Order: sequence, then structure tokens, then C-alpha cells
Amino acid sequence: MAFSKILTNLPQGITEFEAARNAKSPSYFNWSSDKCTLSPDRPAKFDCHRHDFGCTNFDRKNQWNPVNKARTDWNFRADMLGESAKYEGFGKLAKRALCTVLANKYAEAVSAFNPPTDL
Repeated sequence: MAFSKILTNLPQGITEFEAARNAKSPSYFNWSSDKCTLSPDRPAKFDCHRHDFGCTNFDRKNQWNPVNKARTDWNFRADMLGESAKYEGFGKLAKRALCTVLANKYAEAVSAFNPPTDL
């Protein structure tokens, strides 16, 4: 099975991904993370584990290309928006809106500072 297919078949939800990461399973992947390498403020609620995982493991197998980068970046954005969605109810509407804006800005920055055309 192609490496990109194996990565695609990993747990889709961030909770399941983090469980796999904590168990380091499957063991042939590099599960390390530097938690948002170039981010000056490392957003408090946003975790970069899955983004780091995709970047590292696709690169290890020489499969870091525009398609896999876009997939990795999309998951990162989805993970951040998932964190924002945890602010539920009318009383947390402003927090959720601010968090969503921040998530989208971080996603834009990830794409801007490492566009697929630079690969």
C-alpha cells in the first residue's frame, strides 16, 4: 500500500489521532512534534501534532508534494476550527468567533510561509 494511502487511513478525528500518537502506533511513523515550529506565539489552544506528523512523515518518504501538503494543511485548519467549535452557547459566542478568526489566520500563514509551489 502506498505510504500516502497509509497516512490517509490514520484516524481522522484529532482525538483518535492523539490517542494513536500517545501510543506511537503504528510504530514505524515518526510521532515527534515541535509544536508549531515557526509560530512566534504558539497558539494556546491549537495543537500542531498532526500537522508536524504529516510534514515529517511525508518528507521522510519523499512524498512531500503539493497534494500532500494541501491535505496536511487542511487537517491543521480543521483541527483548529474544531477547537474553536468547543466554545458553545450564547455566552461564548465572542470567544468562538475570535478563535475561528485566529484559526483561519494561522491556516493562511501556514500556506503563505510554505506554499506547495516551494516544494
